[in-house]
Amino acid sequence: MVENLLYVKKVHNHPEDPNFMALILLKQNILLRCARESTPHRIIFDEEMSKTNGLHNGRLQYTRFLKTMERARSDAQLKIPTTMLEYAGCFNDVRYTHLFLIYNGQNMYRGYINGGPDGGEAVIFISPALENLLTSAQELHIDATFKSRPAQPANDQLFIIMAMYMDHSGVYRGG
Repeated sequence: MVENLLYVKKVHNHPEDPNFMALILLKQNILLRCARESTPHRIIFDEEMSKTNGLHNGRLQYTRFLKTMERARSDAQLKIPTTMLEYAGCFNDVRYTHLFLIYNGQNMYRGYINGGPDGGEAVIFISPALENLLTSAQELHIDATFKSRPAQPANDQLFIIMAMYMDHSGVYRGG
């Protein structure tokens, strides 16, 4: 290269690859799905490969591409929060809200409470079905544990409130 002037140093010894861009697009689609979904890698790979009608079967192998897929998923994960406020913020971030839904697509996160220097702080979760029952509950069961709690972010206690419904305590799924 001389003074920003490009010249051909050696002629390519292979023909043009008409499927090169299609292969790049396939890889991008696979990696995008890995970053956005929690679907197993093998299923994502097989589904995307099936859309190509066997065009890239010999050129893209699952075992060789797996580490790249794992890296794409890992890079897309949210960082572990270090405070309760950061933890609560994860539930409001539109990039991650789909990760915190229950079986019917509803959200159990209700909010963050900061009780000041002496009151501590709390992150509130409640089952939508149980939330409706709490207004008419005549008996509540309260359980607090220091043993089973997340290590990160640091917290002192896991506090659980349950209501009695049809002689059972816990979450009512409705029917």
